[in-house]
Amino acid sequence: MNFLTIIGAAFPVVLAYVTVIWLLSLPKKDASIVGISWGLGFVQIKSQYREYVENTSAFSPLPPRRKKS
Repeated sequence: MNFLTIIGAAFPVVLAYVTVIWLLSLPKKDASIVGISWGLGFVQIKSQYREYVENTSAFSPLPPRRKKS
């Protein structure tokens, strides 16, 4: 098992965990400070999942990224 397989398999669990924590913290958080951190966290999770899908699926629903030469 490589790292991307582990990330891809854990993606739904991590997303659910982060979402629950975010929802529980809504009444207490200062959106101007914490909101940025949560947003970046979701972007990081999404990008890791996209990389997993691109590297493990022959028929990825996502458009392929252009490789830098």
